[in-house]
Amino acid sequence: MIDEPLPITAAGCERVGEHELLLTVTEGRYHQVKRMVAGVSNRVEALCRVAVGGLQLPDDLKPGEWRWLDASDLARVQGLAPGESC
Repeated sequence: MIDEPLPITAAGCERVGEHELLLTVTEGRYHQVKRMVAGVSNRVEALCRVAVGGLQLPDDLKPGEWRWLDASDLARVQGLAPGESC
């Protein structure tokens, strides 16, 4: 386990099934989700990323698949307004 200088908390957590959570984190750390769930005496059996920043991943994107991002996708990921640059 890697020691973190500050406690890590979820930005949001919603139970969506008997054995499923919709967990929102604002930054990813090494095994962060697994450690958070283990902290309440549970374990993670599978993870599925559904969004990155403001970009919702397409439902038809299968595990291991990828696609090129266009300028509007990049803006969503970076949290920028359309047309705004970093």
